[in-house]
Amino acid sequence: MATIGPVHSASRFTWKKGVGVAEASDLRGTPLFGRLFDDACDLGFRLLNPSTGRCEPFYLSHEDKGVGASGEDIYGIHFYPVDITLRNKGVRVLIIND
Repeated sequence: MATIGPVHSASRFTWKKGVGVAEASDLRGTPLFGRLFDDACDLGFRLLNPSTGRCEPFYLSHEDKGVGASGEDIYGIHFYPVDITLRNKGVRVLIIND
């Protein structure tokens, strides 16, 4: 099983307490997500740590849709690491459609 999903740098996300947030437009140039493994249909992406060069796969968990305080539509996609150790530490990613 090889990971094949698109790669995003962790430096493109704002991090607070293990949660990375980015706007979709900040990740342009690469598909937001795609097929994560060559032998499965899971969707997600690989997150590159520029300090270590390590890539961690993150899977698409769920989406949120709503209306913000000023009436604008809000849409976000939540991703969690495949690695259970990272998930147990509260690591996750949110990509917001801007």
